[in-house]
Amino acid sequence: MRDDAELDDRRKRGKKYGGWAMDVSDAEAEETFQNYSVGIQLLKQIVEGVFGKNHTYYVENDSYADEEGIHLEVFPELGKHFCHMEIAVELDANPRMMVRARFGEYLKSIKSFDCDFDELLKEIDSESNAWDYGGDFTPWELSCDAEGELEWDDDDEWSGAELNYSLLIQGSGYWSLPTIDELNEYLERIKEIIDSHKKKTAKKDS
Repeated sequence: MRDDAELDDRRKRGKKYGGWAMDVSDAEAEETFQNYSVGIQLLKQIVEGVFGKNHTYYVENDSYADEEGIHLEVFPELGKHFCHMEIAVELDANPRMMVRARFGEYLKSIKSFDCDFDELLKEIDSESNAWDYGGDFTPWELSCDAEGELEWDDDDEWSGAELNYSLLIQGSGYWSLPTIDELNEYLERIKEIIDSHKKKTAKKDS
Protein backbone atom coordinates (compact mmCIF):
# COMPACT_ATOMS: atom_id res chain seq x y z
CA MET A 1 0.00 0.00 0.00
CA ARG A 2 2.88 2.36 0.82
CA ASP A 3 4.34 1.95 -2.66
CA ASP A 4 0.97 2.79 -4.21
CA ALA A 5 0.68 5.91 -2.05
CA GLU A 6 4.20 7.04 -2.98
CA LEU A 7 3.51 6.47 -6.66
CA ASP A 8 0.28 8.47 -6.35
CA ASP A 9 2.18 11.32 -4.68
CA ARG A 10 4.79 11.31 -7.43
CA ARG A 11 2.09 11.47 -10.09
CA LYS A 12 0.41 14.37 -8.33
CA ARG A 13 3.71 16.30 -8.20
CA GLY A 14 4.30 15.56 -11.87
CA LYS A 15 0.85 16.78 -12.77
CA LYS A 16 1.21 19.94 -10.68
CA TYR A 17 4.78 20.98 -11.51
CA GLY A 18 5.87 18.83 -14.46
CA GLY A 19 7.65 15.53 -14.94
CA TRP A 20 10.88 16.85 -13.36
CA ALA A 21 9.16 17.02 -9.94
CA MET A 22 8.25 13.33 -9.75
CA ASP A 23 11.64 12.35 -8.31
CA VAL A 24 11.91 15.05 -5.61
CA SER A 25 9.99 15.72 -2.41
CA ASP A 26 6.94 17.97 -2.17
CA ALA A 27 9.02 20.56 -0.28
CA GLU A 28 11.83 20.56 -2.86
CA ALA A 29 9.38 20.78 -5.75
CA GLU A 30 7.61 23.73 -4.13
CA GLU A 31 10.90 25.52 -3.32
CA THR A 32 12.27 24.98 -6.84
CA PHE A 33 9.06 26.22 -8.41
CA GLN A 34 8.97 29.35 -6.23
CA ASN A 35 12.67 30.19 -6.65
CA TYR A 36 12.92 29.55 -10.39
CA SER A 37 9.43 30.30 -11.70
CA VAL A 38 10.74 33.33 -13.62
CA GLY A 39 12.95 30.93 -15.57
CA ILE A 40 9.88 29.07 -16.80
CA GLN A 41 8.64 32.17 -18.61
CA LEU A 42 12.16 32.86 -19.91
CA LEU A 43 12.43 29.33 -21.33
CA LYS A 44 9.02 29.73 -22.94
CA GLN A 45 10.20 32.95 -24.62
CA ILE A 46 13.38 31.24 -25.89
CA VAL A 47 11.55 28.21 -27.31
CA GLU A 48 8.83 30.31 -28.95
CA GLY A 49 11.43 32.77 -30.24
CA VAL A 50 13.41 30.00 -31.91
CA PHE A 51 10.58 27.84 -33.24
CA GLY A 52 7.66 30.25 -33.62
CA LYS A 53 4.85 31.40 -31.35
CA ASN A 54 1.88 29.77 -33.06
CA HIS A 55 2.47 26.25 -31.69
CA THR A 56 2.36 24.58 -28.28
CA TYR A 57 5.64 23.01 -27.13
CA TYR A 58 6.57 20.38 -24.57
CA VAL A 59 10.10 20.37 -23.12
CA GLU A 60 11.00 16.82 -22.09
CA ASN A 61 12.87 15.53 -19.04
CA ASP A 62 15.88 14.54 -21.17
CA SER A 63 16.81 18.22 -21.41
CA TYR A 64 19.94 19.29 -19.52
CA ALA A 65 22.62 21.99 -19.19
CA ASP A 66 26.39 21.49 -19.02
CA GLU A 67 29.60 23.40 -19.70
CA GLU A 68 28.94 23.28 -23.45
CA GLY A 69 25.49 24.85 -23.35
CA ILE A 70 21.83 23.95 -22.98
CA HIS A 71 20.36 20.82 -24.56
CA LEU A 72 16.58 20.91 -25.03
CA GLU A 73 14.35 18.04 -26.10
CA VAL A 74 11.31 19.78 -27.57
CA PHE A 75 8.11 18.27 -28.97
CA PRO A 76 5.88 20.69 -30.89
CA GLU A 77 2.15 20.02 -30.80
CA LEU A 78 1.42 19.93 -34.53
CA GLY A 79 -2.36 19.69 -34.32
CA LYS A 80 -3.72 18.63 -37.70
CA HIS A 81 -0.29 17.92 -39.15
CA PHE A 82 0.30 14.38 -40.31
CA CYS A 83 3.64 13.57 -38.70
CA HIS A 84 5.20 13.38 -35.25
CA MET A 85 8.19 15.69 -34.84
CA GLU A 86 10.97 15.58 -32.25
CA ILE A 87 13.57 18.35 -31.89
CA ALA A 88 16.84 18.40 -29.99
CA VAL A 89 18.48 21.82 -29.91
CA GLU A 90 21.88 22.83 -28.53
CA LEU A 91 21.83 26.48 -27.45
CA ASP A 92 25.48 27.53 -27.26
CA ALA A 93 27.87 29.71 -29.31
CA ASN A 94 27.10 27.62 -32.40
CA PRO A 95 23.52 26.46 -31.94
CA ARG A 96 22.51 23.19 -33.55
CA MET A 97 19.09 21.73 -34.19
CA MET A 98 18.39 18.04 -34.78
CA VAL A 99 14.95 17.35 -36.20
CA ARG A 100 13.37 13.91 -36.39
CA ALA A 101 10.06 13.52 -38.19
CA ARG A 102 8.07 10.28 -38.18
CA PHE A 103 5.57 9.37 -40.88
CA GLY A 104 4.66 5.84 -39.82
CA GLU A 105 1.04 6.44 -38.85
CA TYR A 106 0.37 8.39 -42.04
CA LEU A 107 1.82 5.65 -44.23
CA LYS A 108 -0.24 3.02 -42.44
CA SER A 109 -3.39 4.94 -43.32
CA ILE A 110 -2.68 4.40 -47.04
CA LYS A 111 -3.86 1.06 -48.39
CA SER A 112 -1.72 0.85 -51.53
CA PHE A 113 0.63 2.77 -53.81
CA ASP A 114 0.96 2.92 -57.59
CA CYS A 115 4.70 2.15 -57.47
CA ASP A 116 7.19 0.01 -55.60
CA PHE A 117 7.90 1.29 -52.14
CA ASP A 118 11.61 1.61 -52.95
CA GLU A 119 10.73 3.90 -55.87
CA LEU A 120 8.68 6.07 -53.53
CA LEU A 121 11.60 6.30 -51.12
CA LYS A 122 13.98 7.34 -53.90
CA GLU A 123 11.65 10.15 -54.95
CA ILE A 124 11.29 11.35 -51.38
CA ASP A 125 15.04 11.14 -50.85
CA SER A 126 15.64 13.23 -53.99
CA GLU A 127 13.26 15.91 -52.70
CA SER A 128 14.97 15.78 -49.32
CA ASN A 129 18.40 16.52 -50.73
CA ALA A 130 17.00 19.40 -52.81
CA TRP A 131 15.71 21.28 -49.76
CA ASP A 132 17.62 24.57 -49.55
CA TYR A 133 17.30 26.13 -46.14
CA GLY A 134 20.16 28.53 -46.81
CA GLY A 135 22.34 27.63 -43.83
CA ASP A 136 24.84 24.99 -42.75
CA PHE A 137 22.89 21.76 -42.54
CA THR A 138 23.09 18.05 -43.22
CA PRO A 139 20.39 17.00 -45.70
CA TRP A 140 17.53 14.93 -44.41
CA GLU A 141 18.55 11.33 -43.84
CA LEU A 142 15.78 8.87 -44.64
CA SER A 143 15.38 5.59 -42.80
CA CYS A 144 12.71 2.91 -42.50
CA ASP A 145 12.02 0.79 -39.44
CA ALA A 146 10.01 -2.35 -39.99
CA GLU A 147 9.90 -5.89 -38.73
CA GLY A 148 11.49 -8.07 -41.39
CA GLU A 149 11.48 -7.08 -45.04
CA LEU A 150 9.35 -4.33 -46.53
CA GLU A 151 6.65 -6.36 -48.22
CA TRP A 152 3.39 -6.13 -50.09
CA ASP A 153 0.67 -8.58 -49.22
CA ASP A 154 -1.34 -10.75 -51.61
CA ASP A 155 -3.82 -7.93 -52.21
CA ASP A 156 -1.01 -5.62 -53.33
CA GLU A 157 -1.35 -3.52 -50.18
CA TRP A 158 1.50 -1.98 -48.23
CA SER A 159 1.94 -3.75 -44.89
CA GLY A 160 3.19 -0.66 -43.05
CA ALA A 161 6.50 0.71 -41.77
CA GLU A 162 7.96 3.60 -39.85
CA LEU A 163 9.40 6.27 -42.16
CA ASN A 164 11.83 8.53 -40.33
CA TYR A 165 13.71 11.68 -41.27
CA SER A 166 16.66 13.19 -39.45
CA LEU A 167 18.09 16.63 -40.17
CA LEU A 168 20.97 18.51 -38.56
CA ILE A 169 21.10 22.30 -38.90
CA GLN A 170 23.76 24.60 -37.49
CA GLY A 171 23.02 28.31 -37.29
CA SER A 172 24.93 31.50 -36.62
CA GLY A 173 22.61 32.30 -33.71
CA TYR A 174 19.52 31.06 -31.91
CA TRP A 175 17.20 32.97 -34.18
CA SER A 176 18.83 31.67 -37.39
CA LEU A 177 17.36 28.17 -36.92
CA PRO A 178 14.25 27.32 -38.98
CA THR A 179 10.84 27.70 -37.38
CA ILE A 180 8.29 24.91 -37.10
CA ASP A 181 6.27 26.53 -39.88
CA GLU A 182 9.32 26.49 -42.18
CA LEU A 183 9.91 22.82 -41.38
CA ASN A 184 6.24 22.00 -41.89
CA GLU A 185 6.27 23.72 -45.28
CA TYR A 186 9.00 21.33 -46.37
CA LEU A 187 7.32 18.29 -44.83
CA GLU A 188 4.08 19.12 -46.62
CA ARG A 189 6.02 18.70 -49.88
CA ILE A 190 6.92 15.18 -48.77
CA LYS A 191 3.26 14.54 -48.03
CA GLU A 192 2.38 15.70 -51.56
CA ILE A 193 4.81 13.14 -52.99
CA ILE A 194 3.31 10.37 -50.89
CA ASP A 195 -0.22 11.43 -51.84
CA SER A 196 0.68 11.52 -55.54
CA HIS A 197 1.44 7.79 -55.41
CA LYS A 198 -1.73 6.64 -53.69
CA LYS A 199 -3.21 3.97 -55.91
CA LYS A 200 -6.40 5.15 -57.57
CA THR A 201 -9.28 2.69 -57.22
CA ALA A 202 -11.76 2.41 -60.05
CA LYS A 203 -15.29 3.47 -59.20
CA LYS A 204 -17.86 0.71 -59.36
CA ASP A 205 -20.68 1.05 -61.86
CA SER A 206 -23.89 2.07 -60.17
